[in-house]
This record gives sequence, structure tokens and C-alpha cells, in this order.
Amino acid sequence: MVVLAVDPSLLYLVRDPVDSAAVWNKLSGQFQKKTWANKLSLRKRLFTMKLGDCGSMNEYVKNMTEIFSELAVISQPVSDKDLLLLQETWAKQKGL
Repeated sequence: MVVLAVDPSLLYLVRDPVDSAAVWNKLSGQFQKKTWANKLSLRKRLFTMKLGDCGSMNEYVKNMTEIFSELAVISQPVSDKDLLLLQETWAKQKGL
């Protein structure tokens, strides 16, 4: 059951779980908000992240992948236009 994987400090969010789907929906609603502010925050993180801020290329790619995934989960996947804008941003950061 999903509730066994929930951190004990978050169990108050899933009081008396009926089934795994109910637990998942409750946690998803709490942590994967589809609000305008969350969408904007994720996009801002995506377009302002710099390699130098992450410490290593692995960490940078991991952070990017997490943001891509978070955007996809809230029905805001990264588009081809976004990828082009990211390329331009990276080029400016490198001074090309």
C-alpha cells in the first residue's frame, strides 16, 4: 500500500486511507499543485538555472530533468519553443 511509503511526518495528510488511489490523489493534490503561481515558479527555475549554481554537470542535468518532470505532471510539458528559448539562454550564458 502506498501509505507505507509516506514519510511519517506527512501521515496527517492521508487520514484513514480508503485505498492506494485515494492516498495518491490526496498527496498529488497537496504537492503537485496546478496553480498559475506554481507553473510560473517552475518555468522561472528552468530559465534561470545556471550550471555554475549546481556544482556539477550531473547535478545540473538532474535538476533540469526534475523540473521537466514536474512541469509534465501538472500538464505543462516543455515545448519545442521552450527548448529553443533554453538554447538561446544557454548561449547567452556562455557569451556566444
